Amino acid sequence: MKEVIEIQRLLELPGLNDLVISGALMAQADFGDGLVEIENPFLSSQKLSEALSELALSAGVRLDIAKPIADFSLYGARFHAVLAQGVSPIPLVSIRKHQPQAITLEHLVQAQMLTHHAGSLAF
Repeated sequence: MKEVIEIQRLLELPGLNDLVISGALMAQADFGDGLVEIENPFLSSQKLSEALSELALSAGVRLDIAKPIADFSLYGARFHAVLAQGVSPIPLVSIRKHQPQAITLEHLVQAQMLTHHAGSLAF
């Protein structure tokens, strides 16, 4: 399906952390400095809904009129998808790419999420 390929193409953008698509209205991406608007590959909300349903099915998750909200992982990313079925007037998706590098205690100390003392403690 062409629409699924569009999402795969977006997920391959260098440095991408997060992707947010709101129907055919808006698409935003975060490359590490906050969300910026990007070109939306979906010309209609229907096309986005079809792609989201197909992606969910590929992940073994149901996303349809009876279950219009789904969370699933696919292509090294975590998806939160909402169809326009009473929950929202348009389909929505937020996608967070899993980062390939491991996060160490040293990284957490550098990001000031842990103190030096807490980072030096052995479990």
